[in-house]
Amino acid sequence: MTKSLVDVCDALVNAGEISPSQREMCLEAHSRLSDRGVDIAPEELVASYGFASRSVVEAAVNSTLGHGEKDFTAVTLPGSMMRRLGVVPIGLYGKALHLSALGSLNRAAEAEVIQEVKLAGLLVDSIINVPQDRAAIRQAINSVLAVDRALLVQDLSTYSRDTQNGNLLAKIVENLLINAVQMRASDIHITASKDRLENWIKYRIDSVVKPMFLVEPESMRVLVSRLKQDAGMDFSNTRTPQDGRFSFTAMNSVVDVRVASMPADVDEALTVRLLDPNRILPLPQLLAGHTEIVSRLERLANSVTKNGGIILVTGPTGSGKSSFLNSFMRTIDRARTRVVTAEDPIEIRVPLVLHTRINEDAGYTFAKALRSMVRQDPDVIMVGEMRDSETAEIGIRSAETGHLLLTTLHNDNVADSIARLIGMLSDSYRRIGTMAVASLLRNVLNLRLLPRLCVCARPVRFEDTALYEHAAARQKLKGPIMQRCGCSRCGNTGLYGRVPLIEAAFWPSGKEVRREMARILMSGQTADAILHLDGVFYQSSEDSLLMLVGEGLIDAQMALDVIGGASDE
Repeated sequence: MTKSLVDVCDALVNAGEISPSQREMCLEAHSRLSDRGVDIAPEELVASYGFASRSVVEAAVNSTLGHGEKDFTAVTLPGSMMRRLGVVPIGLYGKALHLSALGSLNRAAEAEVIQEVKLAGLLVDSIINVPQDRAAIRQAINSVLAVDRALLVQDLSTYSRDTQNGNLLAKIVENLLINAVQMRASDIHITASKDRLENWIKYRIDSVVKPMFLVEPESMRVLVSRLKQDAGMDFSNTRTPQDGRFSFTAMNSVVDVRVASMPADVDEALTVRLLDPNRILPLPQLLAGHTEIVSRLERLANSVTKNGGIILVTGPTGSGKSSFLNSFMRTIDRARTRVVTAEDPIEIRVPLVLHTRINEDAGYTFAKALRSMVRQDPDVIMVGEMRDSETAEIGIRSAETGHLLLTTLHNDNVADSIARLIGMLSDSYRRIGTMAVASLLRNVLNLRLLPRLCVCARPVRFEDTALYEHAAARQKLKGPIMQRCGCSRCGNTGLYGRVPLIEAAFWPSGKEVRREMARILMSGQTADAILHLDGVFYQSSEDSLLMLVGEGLIDAQMALDVIGGASDE
């Protein structure tokens, strides 16, 4: 049956996945491309613009092409789970997950799938098996590309005996990258050394470095040279640091790769960063367990006007700030809103966003980028980091002139982040800048990432945990909570993925609260005082922590590790 772009786009609009303006942009692009003889599938076009993920569009296609007139919410399952259980997800309708299976699912398998979907931040309580041709199901499962670690070990061993085999080397590099993406690695760490015990390839997964492959010295030397060559670097130069980029296709998406080399005492170290756009989750999944915060952020993203504003995202390195900003920008209707960024470096590119890269060696600093950006008629400006007073002042002035400013700081909490932003301002501008911050500050988020429970977690009585000794926990947690176990999926750690711990504040636009904010900040009081004004929504880190426990995303022991094991009584 032919897939109509109009039908697919209408299904996405009705499901609230894309806006009417995004629908019109897709239809116009399709018409112009067709005039030039370019045929592009509806799901490819919508996904290429970043208006909806391929899985969301496929769910709309399924709805349009005969799985009923339902508007499905997209659901993705790990490829390993799809292969092991023989299932392909269709989508979520209400709280029922529709999928097609090669055979019947027992209760344990259904429970595992349901828990996996819940961990993605979706509400599900039942499974409906939609019969389909078994060959089509197998084809869908097999299309989820898989590279087995044992196969890579075997290929590396074979290559160590024949380092002149260029075809095998190309296969190893491709499979290494695909395997790292499948295992959710953010980075590949490679050490090249004459000492065979030092030649490790390691993956960073969920902030933890995991040794994966021990490679013979000569094989590693050639592998490093190949990666540097692919990245456009001088593979013969091992004495000075270099940077490069390339891309490859894995699981129907283009993954950007950033390669950085550095001379080391062993010989050379290489870090390969994997920038997979599929890892940028929609806000409801990225901020799982924080429904109210997601709702407020979506309202901010959907109400971009020329009134200006400041959204400040804070936290230590590796806390998810960049992922959040990318997800937030994707939430903005980029079909009718101009978004411009200044980044160092550009990591994940968002379709229909104008990205610009800082080059301080050439004199192109954040401050100069900001001056240039405001002349590009932007609605939203994203500055990767506030690094100095000049950047902070220009950023605040751009917000005063009607732009929504998104930026980051390295800070431990919301109040200190506001104080630091003001403290960065020069003496001559601080008074005016403080008034501007009081008038324009919309939201501050402080992020930390915690290990997330695997789907193998099991319920326990809250009363039987040490967390029960904390009065605040007893007040907010009533029923059973989840406790880590261990399975093959998580390597028997009981943990799989990460979940954000969020401190957040949202300020209303009312004149009274803004005057009070200005009075407090101008008087030199701590910024804590503006977190509890009338009309302000404030969520503490402790509130977030207990929410995560209540949602089954972390367990009692993890919560105790964060807040401390002492009783509050």
